[in-house]
Amino acid sequence: MSCQVLEYVKSSIAFLFLIHFSILDLRTRSIPDRLVCLFLAISLTLMIASIPNYTAYSLSEAIFYAVIDASLGPMLLYALFKVKLIGDADVVVVSSLTLLHPLPNIYDCVLINVSVPVKMPPILPIILYANLMVVLYLPANIVVNLVKYGEFYRSIKTGFWKKAILLAESRPVEAEKYISMKHRYLLEDYKLTDGGLAREVKLSFNILEDYATHRGVVEKLLNEGFLKPRDLVLTTYGIPFIVLLLLGYAVFLLVGDTPMLILLLKFLH
Repeated sequence: MSCQVLEYVKSSIAFLFLIHFSILDLRTRSIPDRLVCLFLAISLTLMIASIPNYTAYSLSEAIFYAVIDASLGPMLLYALFKVKLIGDADVVVVSSLTLLHPLPNIYDCVLINVSVPVKMPPILPIILYANLMVVLYLPANIVVNLVKYGEFYRSIKTGFWKKAILLAESRPVEAEKYISMKHRYLLEDYKLTDGGLAREVKLSFNILEDYATHRGVVEKLLNEGFLKPRDLVLTTYGIPFIVLLLLGYAVFLLVGDTPMLILLLKFLH
C-alpha cells in the first residue's frame, strides 16, 4: 500500500471513530472502554504498518517529532485528566491520534497544504484547532449573557476577572427548568447559614461528577424552599472534548498547519 493511500486510510478510520465517540459522548457523557481500546489497538497497528514509509526521516527528525508529539499529546492531556478537566477516554483518543500521525506524512492528504521545509507535528494543530472551537463560541455566549442576563451577572459577588470568565463560559437557568435538563453542570456551590442560603460561584466542575448529582442539589433546595422556581442558577453545558477534537481534526484535514504557518511568517517578518 502506497504512503498516501495508507494515510488516507488512517485519517478515514480516525474520523469515523471520532464521529462515533462524539455522538456517544453527547448522548451519554460516556464512551465504552472497549471502543477506546479498539481505536488505540488499530492506531498502533497502523503506525507499525507505516514504518516503511517513515524512512525519509532521519533519526534526529524522528526523535524531534516523537518528543513534541508525546509532550503536546498524551502528556498534556494526561495532566488535564489529573486535574479532572477531561476524562480518561480523551487521553487515550489523543494518544491514538498521535500514534496514527507521528510524522508529517499526513500533510500530503490535507486539502490545502503549503510546501515548506519543516512541518509542524500533526498533533499540535489538531489540538490547537480543537481549542479554537471554544474561542469562537465564547464571544457569542458573552453577548447573549450580557443582553439577557446582565443584571444577574452584575449581582454576582466576585472579582472582575472571575465574573468575566463566567460571562464567557456559563449560562443562567431557572432552577425549576434546570432539574429537568441533561448534561448541565452547576458553577456554584451552596451552603446553608444562619442568614439563609449562601452561594459561591466557581469556574469549573469535576468532569467525573454526574450531572444528575448537580440537579439533585438544586431539586433539594427547591423542595426545602431555599430556592424559588424562577431563581436563576449558574450552569455550564460542558462541551465534551471529544466533540472539539472531532472539529479540530476536520479543520486539520482541510487546511493542515497552513493558517499557523501564515501567522508565524507574519510574526517573523
